[in-house]
Amino acid sequence: MKICLIGVGNIGMRYVQGIAGKHPDAELFLVDSPARIKELEKLQCGNVKLFTSLDEINISIDLFVVATSCEPRLSIYKQCLDFNPQYIILEKYLFNRREEYEDCLSLTRVPTFVNQWMYGSKTFDCLFEVEATSVELSGSGWGLACNAVHWIDVFKRHMNITHLQVGADTTITKVFPSKRAGFEEIFGELVFVDRDSDKTFKLIDRQDASLVNMQKIKVDGKVYIFDYSKIMKDEVVLSHFPYFSSLIGDIVGEIMDKGSCYLPLLEDSISQHLLIEDILETQNQRPKVT
Repeated sequence: MKICLIGVGNIGMRYVQGIAGKHPDAELFLVDSPARIKELEKLQCGNVKLFTSLDEINISIDLFVVATSCEPRLSIYKQCLDFNPQYIILEKYLFNRREEYEDCLSLTRVPTFVNQWMYGSKTFDCLFEVEATSVELSGSGWGLACNAVHWIDVFKRHMNITHLQVGADTTITKVFPSKRAGFEEIFGELVFVDRDSDKTFKLIDRQDASLVNMQKIKVDGKVYIFDYSKIMKDEVVLSHFPYFSSLIGDIVGEIMDKGSCYLPLLEDSISQHLLIEDILETQNQRPKVT
């Protein structure tokens, strides 16, 4: 199994650790800037080969993973397709302009998955033992713009919503600098409704000291606490939230064995990202999200 990983920052290293741990015989080809490659040389990452450009790779690749920021992602995706791999995984947030989504959908593609992995972690199954009609997630500083697509995927699938659209009460209350230099985040309330039923969910991010490092999830009136490591109700632990690095090895194995996995396909993910684009474009200047 030959896997090429482009972008080996924090997220990229989780891929490396998870894949190497589960598939020690896999050949990993890591691509990043010259400065980052020098750092990786010191880390002794195992069965890896290091490159500063995709142009340096001249062998067949089974799976590409693109874990860069969103700005160069479409260009890199096109380069990956030129290798005619079996599969590709892209990180979210996918792209930084609506035109790039349209361009992407026009491409002749191999099966491509987007790393919205939280649904498949099973962490949130305990909230939906009975199908829900109304869900509200609230927190403070959790990355409403860049991470909303994770929750859209979780709630849409658990609530069995087929035709999701942005609700009229959606509002952005503040745009501010992200923790990632050069990018921006938002506070606000994003409302999503099912066109075919009365099902709805809200994603709320606001300045609130009582919600730092945790989120409240209200499911049909029942309140749960998610502290990014576990789900609790009335101080009883209902489930644990795994590290992504503990899951990605199995995800890759399933893709290579079956050609499918629980990550959404690119087409489904784009439909979810475009809901966020609809919201971001209500601003005089679209926030820079990655």
